[in-house]
Amino acid sequence: MEMNALPILYSFRRCPYAMRARMALQVSGQSVRLREVVLRDKPPEMIAISPKATVPVLQLEDDRVLEESLEIMLWALARNDPENWLEHRQHFDRISAHTPAPRNVVAQVPDCRSSQLRWDQH
Repeated sequence: MEMNALPILYSFRRCPYAMRARMALQVSGQSVRLREVVLRDKPPEMIAISPKATVPVLQLEDDRVLEESLEIMLWALARNDPENWLEHRQHFDRISAHTPAPRNVVAQVPDCRSSQLRWDQH
């Protein structure tokens, strides 16, 4: 992925995990390119970066890949948390008890861009 490109979010509109990732991205004001996935026909680009092939998946500008909704939420809110969601982190942990702990999510990231989910036609 080009360094100037927006992160790519692979998502499915009715998946509750993808919904919470999209909510955190929206609240945090992070711009991403949103690629709606047809679950019976997953894009090869998504499978290449995330072999488990589940949504949501966020491919960052530096090609790091976040494969869990909680991981995506924490990444987005670490960049900008205008509604103080991270103050209630214990709730994330409770509802995500079955989700593996996020890998080292970067907390010190430069300022955010305007809030916008951009749909890709793929």
